[in-house]
Amino acid sequence: MLFRSDLYSIIKKRNKILFNFLNQGNFDLLMFFFRETDTVAHTFWRYMDENHPLHPEDNRFSETILDIYKKADELLKEVLERIDEDTLMIVMSDHGFGPEYFRVNLNRWLLKKGYISLKSNLNTATKKLANEFISPAKVWDIIMKLGLKKLGEIKKKQTNIGGKGLASKLFLNFDDINWERTEAYSIGCVGRHLPIFIKNEMSEARLGKIMKDILSLNEHLGREVVKDVIDTREIYTKNSENILPDLFVEFIEPYAGYTLAPPYISEGNSLLSKSPITQSGAHKTTGILMAVGPGVKSGKIRKSSITDIAPTLLILFGIKPLEEMNGRVLKEIFKESKFMEETPLFNKVNERKRIKEKIRTLKMHEKYKWL
Repeated sequence: MLFRSDLYSIIKKRNKILFNFLNQGNFDLLMFFFRETDTVAHTFWRYMDENHPLHPEDNRFSETILDIYKKADELLKEVLERIDEDTLMIVMSDHGFGPEYFRVNLNRWLLKKGYISLKSNLNTATKKLANEFISPAKVWDIIMKLGLKKLGEIKKKQTNIGGKGLASKLFLNFDDINWERTEAYSIGCVGRHLPIFIKNEMSEARLGKIMKDILSLNEHLGREVVKDVIDTREIYTKNSENILPDLFVEFIEPYAGYTLAPPYISEGNSLLSKSPITQSGAHKTTGILMAVGPGVKSGKIRKSSITDIAPTLLILFGIKPLEEMNGRVLKEIFKESKFMEETPLFNKVNERKRIKEKIRTLKMHEKYKWL
């Protein structure tokens, strides 16, 4: 399988870049993103999961996810062997993984409940009727099964808001929405948590009704698919409201939601459908966090969050985190927590000066002259 071999090839190239920086050793903070554990779990989960509706009889790739995680372990081992005892290393993931068997088409539910309003014209009405029988998702599945890569590239080019291609003329898209009358919509995501954006200012009672109507999907479908509807004000409390969705819809494993459809309102024409063969695994909120290095004590890290990493790194460099930052400093992972307030683990540096110097050095290399 070409895609599988590409994963291994990308890992080798990424690792080479990482070791190049490690060998230079001229850094205060080095971040490395090992993405392939995410990509492989999304795509190959059905091969590993015997209960998955799309589990194939020919199961040559059942060990692929495990193999990629072994590659990640091998990389960690080599990095630990190369860094010195004065280097702190943090290993973290922004999420975990689990199965995705079915997808919930959230925008179709919002449309059905009247929160998305369509324009009143013949073109939109015709597309709405046609979309009951054919959808972008069905067309895309046909393209994938027939191996029509060029048509696939056309579809990819048109997946942008306001696209004017042929597909946008055939299927309901954002130009068909009556935005003045629309109250809520979901866009830009696929997975266990979907964002809901509220169009205008809304009363608490009306917001509560939207949340209740989303939860009523369980009763309508006759199965438990929605775990919770979360008001983002309860999660992010420090001046983040203007850049975040208003609600998050959390789905129960093995269900996921999807709205990744721009310029289309939705890719499917039913509320519930089987997940595509290209996406058989989905994110979970639980991830991993490990730390090793000077001042780090042994034991388990409890009740940590991804938002805790930034303030912890800042304090280690002697920089006080801003009050409006979400997250906290993970003092409990260090043997002496008070030293972080008195003497930072790393010497405080003149960041502006050092960054300018590093950019100047990079400009000397041909491929970095754009900096």
